[in-house]
This record gives sequence, C-alpha cells and structure tokens, in this order.
Amino acid sequence: MRGKVLLTLCLLGFSFAEDQDPVKHVQEQRRMLREAFGLLIEQYIEEGKELFKKYGLDKCDFGAGPGVVKGVAARLPRYFPDADRVMSLETRIYYCIAKSTGKTMQEVASEMTKNWQGPGSRPPSDIDKISFYIVSESRGMKIEPSVSHPKEKEALKVAEAIFYKRWGALDFSCAVCHAGDGKRIRLQQTSNYADPYPRAKQQDANIYPIFRAASEATQFFHHRWADCFWQMRLPTLLPGSLISDALTLYVYNMMRGKPIEAPNVSR
Repeated sequence: MRGKVLLTLCLLGFSFAEDQDPVKHVQEQRRMLREAFGLLIEQYIEEGKELFKKYGLDKCDFGAGPGVVKGVAARLPRYFPDADRVMSLETRIYYCIAKSTGKTMQEVASEMTKNWQGPGSRPPSDIDKISFYIVSESRGMKIEPSVSHPKEKEALKVAEAIFYKRWGALDFSCAVCHAGDGKRIRLQQTSNYADPYPRAKQQDANIYPIFRAASEATQFFHHRWADCFWQMRLPTLLPGSLISDALTLYVYNMMRGKPIEAPNVSR
C-alpha cells in the first residue's frame, strides 16, 4: 500500500505543471486518487454495512425512520427530539449505541475513536466505516440541512461566532484560512465557508468521510475539526461535542444545494 500511495502522489505532482488553477488542480487530483483507491473505498462501505447491523443501528432513527439511511446524510446535522440537541451523523451513531448498551455517549465515542492517530484513524475505526456506508447512501444528493428548529438556529449562531473568533496561543480563527477564495495551506487550496454555494469557488466538506492517501488514514468531518483545533493550539475537541456538531451544521448550511461526493479520497 505504501508504495502505491507514494507512486500515485508523485504522479499527481508532475501532472499539475501546466495548469495553474488550484481549484482545477484539486479536482484532477481527486479524480486520479479515486481511480487509484476506489476499490478500497467500496470495501470500507461494505464493511460499514455489516457493522451497521452488528451495532444494532438498524433500530436507530437518523431522521427518516428506524434503520432508514437513504438520503439522511444530506439532511444532517439536525435537531433530534429524543436527545434534545443538534446532532451530526457520527454523534447520532454514538447516541444510538449508548442508548442500546446502557453506556454514556462519551464512553461509546471514546471506544470507537481510540485508534485515532494524528491525521485520521489508522487502521480505519468502526465509526469511520459505518459513516462511509451511511453517507454513501446519499451520494449525488443535494445538501439540505434543517435550520428551522430554535436549537438549530442557535447552533448556527454559536458556530458562526466560533468560526470568526480569534483565540488560543496563536490568536487564530477558522476564518483565517476558510473565509475567502484563493487561500492555501502550503500547496493545498483551502475551502471558503464565508460565502455560500455556489458563490464560493472551493468547498470540501461534501467529500467527507475520506481516505487520506498520504497518511493512509480515514477521516470523518469531526476529525477534521479536531485536527484544526489542534493546529490552532486549542483544547482537544471531543467526539460528539456540541461545538463540532454546530460547526458542521454551519458549513453544511453554507453548502446548501451542493451535491454530496462522499465517501471520497483526498491527498
């Protein structure tokens, strides 16, 4: 696997010499990576389908009725009355497993993310594979999260404040990297979540969960938030946190109408 990854990334580096548009670079890069690792993604989806049954999630309501997963990822995060809070897909998974096992949600989250290493889960954790399966059932569907409930509206306000707030030892904010087009971190084009789709030229949250080729690790969207918080030298962002789910709702709302392209592969 390691040799295949290095060869693919080297080929990608040479393929971008003529075209200077960074957005097109990213699109072409992902196309080539999907060709190289597409079968691996499908394997994770099938394994996730079995784990979905193993954990009894066929009894869980993700917003369309018990066990129904078709299209649910396109309408999450959302408010769930039984939990009385806004939940992302992964938080909902933790909640349903906790409810059926008698454990706390944080206990379940800790168990399911114990093999997180830096840029992702290595090897892929059960929660990653389950996310791959559920999100695959919304491929091509337009993102339409609910923002009508008072707690959904509150989550959007909180997330927007967090997105623009400068804090921590580095006096950093999410907006420093993600509030405009044409920004980069090293050679990687960053997403713009200050403008809604389709005005923003580059938005990537619709590709999660992903397999990261360079690190051979899987990530769902909370892990991306946790990694950003770590880079800003902020306290650890725990799985299933209200902040993570609020921020996910915020960026999904900014991508309203954009098709889901997940699960996917990234550099």
